[in-house]
Amino acid sequence: MRKPKSTMLPSTSTLPLPIKSDPQIYERLGRRVAEAREVARLTQEQLGGLVSESAITISRWENASRRPTVDDVMKLAEALERDIYFFLEEEPEIQTSVQQLNRAVGQLPQEDVDELLAIARIKQKRYAAQRLAAATVESEDDR
Repeated sequence: MRKPKSTMLPSTSTLPLPIKSDPQIYERLGRRVAEAREVARLTQEQLGGLVSESAITISRWENASRRPTVDDVMKLAEALERDIYFFLEEEPEIQTSVQQLNRAVGQLPQEDVDELLAIARIKQKRYAAQRLAAATVESEDDR
């Protein structure tokens, strides 16, 4: 009696991301990996150690000559403390910047946090004044 052929398919998480409609996504993903790695002040070798890959593999992902799997992108997101969508979306959402600020501020002494808040308030007032001035000029032009 013959054994039936195995019909098991590989886990989808071990397959390369199946994105054929946007070939530039791998270039974007690579740029984002490099950017996040540099912000985290990690070498390719250090990042490779965090995601159980070689520095060569990290380099290939960054230059889009090799396609990471879904699992790989999830590991990168965790290691680089980024949302997985940061690597895949066309434009990272503003939320990513807010998350970065939260992480950075969370590591500072309270005195530095207070100083940053004071700077942010000054910038808010300056921006509000600029918007008011621009709106005033526009309304005068309409007369």
